[in-house]
Amino acid sequence: MSSEFNHFLSEAGIQREHSVRDTPQQLGVAERMNRSLAKGITTALSQSGLTCTWWEDAAIHWLHGKIRLPSSVTAPLTPFELFYGQKPSLSQTRPFGCLACIHLQKDQHPPLTSHAAQCILIGYPKDYKAWKFWDPQTCREIISDSAVFRKSIFPFRKSSLLDMNQTPTPSTPRDNSFTQPTPDVFHFIPLLNNVPPVPPVPAPPPPPSPVPAPEPEPQPPAPAPPAPRLALRIGPPPSTCLSDQPPRLQSSN
Repeated sequence: MSSEFNHFLSEAGIQREHSVRDTPQQLGVAERMNRSLAKGITTALSQSGLTCTWWEDAAIHWLHGKIRLPSSVTAPLTPFELFYGQKPSLSQTRPFGCLACIHLQKDQHPPLTSHAAQCILIGYPKDYKAWKFWDPQTCREIISDSAVFRKSIFPFRKSSLLDMNQTPTPSTPRDNSFTQPTPDVFHFIPLLNNVPPVPPVPAPPPPPSPVPAPEPEPQPPAPAPPAPRLALRIGPPPSTCLSDQPPRLQSSN
């Protein structure tokens, strides 16, 4: 410890205590906080797909949400409410490393060029009511309060093990050597304003109904055969008259 720090502690009325070497049990509260902070940074980097170079921004982003949530010690209040005396707002909280389309001011883009840029969220700047973004095309940080977020899209996250060798991740974002990102890095980011709607799948046409067979035309009834004519004879036939009469008796002379 420097003499200046010791002088500051004495003026503030703070008594300094030391812990035994390699004995983290004596600093249980601080050690648990360090463990929670390390887990929060690991989770943010794993979800966003960014490398360890971004650990500082991930830590600030995690602490921004940590102090706005109640804990078992401060419940039902939050650390933010205990320190500032007002309830925190979570309306500006967004996932770390998600895709965002921000609006560029007139002095941030050349004439006759796009007024928007696709960036990733890296935190919340101090003393600003805005977000802090990183532009992969220009490799610079941008502070803006006008953005459209895609909370479920993380451009640098590898979707599967097969894509690990296909989607490179910038290892040093603020290095001047990374001036032009690989074309394959952001070719899969959909443009927010040019995404055509997915047309609905048309339903298959119904099968054609069977054509009914034509009904046979009624046939006219066949004409009845002519009735046989009966011949009427008046009087008995000659053969009958001769055979039916008794024989005449011949008289002898």
